[in-house]
Amino acid sequence: MSVRHETATPAASTGQAVAAASRRQWSPVRLGLLGVLLVIAVLAPFFLDAVTNDQLTRLLVLAIAIVSLNLLAGFSGQISVGHGAFAGLGAYATAYLVADQDWSHLLGLVGAAVICLVAGLIAGLPALRIKGVYLALVTLSLAVVFPTLVQRFKSITGGSAGKSVPQYTSPFDGLAQDQWAYLLALFFTVLVFLLMRNMTRSRVGRALIATRDNAIAGQVVGMPVGRYKVLTFGVSAMIAGIAGSLLVLTVEFPFLDAKSFTLTFSIYLLVGTVVGGATSLVGPFVGALFIDRVPDLISNHSSIDPRLTPLIFGAVLILLIFAAPGGAVGLYERARVALARRTGRPLSPEVAVVAPDAAFSTASHLAEEVASHDIEHPPSGAPGKADGAPGPAEQPPHGRGGVER
Repeated sequence: MSVRHETATPAASTGQAVAAASRRQWSPVRLGLLGVLLVIAVLAPFFLDAVTNDQLTRLLVLAIAIVSLNLLAGFSGQISVGHGAFAGLGAYATAYLVADQDWSHLLGLVGAAVICLVAGLIAGLPALRIKGVYLALVTLSLAVVFPTLVQRFKSITGGSAGKSVPQYTSPFDGLAQDQWAYLLALFFTVLVFLLMRNMTRSRVGRALIATRDNAIAGQVVGMPVGRYKVLTFGVSAMIAGIAGSLLVLTVEFPFLDAKSFTLTFSIYLLVGTVVGGATSLVGPFVGALFIDRVPDLISNHSSIDPRLTPLIFGAVLILLIFAAPGGAVGLYERARVALARRTGRPLSPEVAVVAPDAAFSTASHLAEEVASHDIEHPPSGAPGKADGAPGPAEQPPHGRGGVER
């Protein structure tokens, strides 16, 4: 039996499982529920006050920003601590195109998305050579350097003085500004989530999931792993840029300064990804709610110093990485699995495929990086040594992989 046939098993089985889960997710009942939720979401701003609409708009924009990290970390296995810089690039690109070049607001958003896509493709090139913590450090430098670049190119960004942007007023008579901003954010939220859903369920997405679980197996079966990783980095940066652009277009008085997109914002996005779940389409909403409301709760609590908010977020991040790597949605899925096993009901395919607990664990990435140099035949769907496969100390005598000559 050849090496190609043996090592192709993990990638092929993972891709087939994802495809099966995808076919089951578009049942008539589920489509009906999604349709009802969409109708409620569209009608909601007409029954809510302006303050609530503004809060919901911000939640939707933050959810889009977290989706960009979900795509990169959850489905591609690449850790980024600098996505706040891509959101800032999208915001400043929109501000420059609208305020200085007299572009329309929507064209400015499209232009910013293209700029962020190109920047993401360039920033993703290191992923061809490095991974894990080393890639995280490279992206961390983007978040650290971005405020300095804002100060450096003050003719474009406004520097410390900041930059004002014309408000994107409602084009429809009778539609209040807060309602228009909410509907605009909702439209792009649905668009981005459909893009992510279709991408992760496509051939590229199945390849990403397979190579995330075992990159060596993906390379052996001929998958262009490097190309997919760079492409995912670019698309992820584009989505983050759309979120940054919407932060400009959906506020009443758009204004940007050097402190708008700092390292803290990138860390908040990372915390939101971990809290919600890195491989879930529902997780970004949970994460957005967490990073938007928890700071307010801390600041309103008289016994807690608001300056401790980043420290609290860091503690939550570390705790969740070790206690619940799958986030809130991952805990829910684990509860479903436990209940199904106790009651004897069959498990849904997407429970095991779409939400693996170790998908976003930094410790798991490091363990896989170390183990991948010693293990020739990992089992299907998870890194490690296959049952009965030769370990590092018992390599077969006829070359690597046990190929008989």
